[in-house]
Amino acid sequence: MPKPCVYFGEGLNSMMVLRRIILGLVFSAGAALPCVAQDVTIPVTADFYEFALKWNGGQIVSYEGLWGVTYDKAGTILVCGVGKMKDSNSAQATLQWLHGIYITMGDTKILKDVSYFTRIPSNGDFAKATATCRAKKTKAPNGSFSVGMGWPPGSAKF
Repeated sequence: MPKPCVYFGEGLNSMMVLRRIILGLVFSAGAALPCVAQDVTIPVTADFYEFALKWNGGQIVSYEGLWGVTYDKAGTILVCGVGKMKDSNSAQATLQWLHGIYITMGDTKILKDVSYFTRIPSNGDFAKATATCRAKKTKAPNGSFSVGMGWPPGSAKF
């Protein structure tokens, strides 16, 4: 681990140096904390499900996406997805909607907020995209299981 350096150069005062030392200690202490599982990416396949957000009675498509559920070698559930914004005027409301989406396994909500899904350009090709996957502590059950996507009811103004 590199040793912290304290530099009292031109333009730095003692408060700035103290702030840098404290930040350095915070970040170096973080290395000793237990690691958090990183998101992974996988290629999009035909096994993904389509979903879209349409505003104004279906006249304005603001978001199109693909999502899927798989599991890793340890049997941990991975929720994966990719999407594209189609209408910049509704981007803020669409992002709020993505934060409210939840994924269910059976009758249990296993994840809320799919805003981490890979974003591709509005004219991007899903077939060439990779999906971002987030691991959940939930283990895949033996045999078949059902998964679903839901969102809270409501409306948005923009």
